[in-house]
Amino acid sequence: MAFARYESLLRGYAKVAVKANTGPFLAPPTRLRMAMRNSMFRSRLLLKLLLKSTDWFATDITLPDYALSSR
Repeated sequence: MAFARYESLLRGYAKVAVKANTGPFLAPPTRLRMAMRNSMFRSRLLLKLLLKSTDWFATDITLPDYALSSR
């Protein structure tokens, strides 16, 4: 029962995370793409935009507040 609720809560969030495959960006297959990635990381504006967009994806979920039980 608890797992089913947990799964239904995280399903949409997990689908977005799976679709946002960052592998080709973080480990580009060609020298050209590596140079493009590196220049993006060197640009303060682009880096700020990248971090802001990833922060939005990472925090686009509201988790319930679980009370701590003392045992």
